Amino acid sequence: GMTQTAKADHYTRHEDIEYGRAPCGGAEVALHLDLSLPRGAEGPVPLVVWIHGGGFKHGDKNWPGHRTDARWMTRAGYACAAINYRLGAGRGDLSAPVAERLDALQAHRLVGFRKNLSGPSALAAMEDTLAALTWLNTHCAQFGLSGWVALAGNSAGAITAFNVVHLS
Repeated sequence: GMTQTAKADHYTRHEDIEYGRAPCGGAEVALHLDLSLPRGAEGPVPLVVWIHGGGFKHGDKNWPGHRTDARWMTRAGYACAAINYRLGAGRGDLSAPVAERLDALQAHRLVGFRKNLSGPSALAAMEDTLAALTWLNTHCAQFGLSGWVALAGNSAGAITAFNVVHLS
């Protein structure tokens, strides 16, 4: 489903678009994104996909700072998709190809490095980001997106952007 809730002078915001479903803790959960689009663009626009932080256990696309960022990006002529992803996912929630690579990926971790870049929760966030990218690519024409995409995020979101580029 999609709810259009905001029409500022320079952008339109579509909230809680379901981009996929995935297992988390034994249940299937819906995955959602908010898409902010610049109004009055003279052609397809580039897209920034924003991935929130929170240590893969907390965080949400609805954090007020992300809305401020989306307003700034749309003012600059970019579309902005802020995504939610599974939080606290375990090994059993991963797709078979990713689960099969988990031990090899974890073997590359530096001893004593505190952030778990390659644990199940991080890899579930990567899978969900890839699902969001696939959904957005499929809907480029509907939303006037050019197909040019930048990944961005803070903390766990930045790790997820890195993992999408280097592990997927």
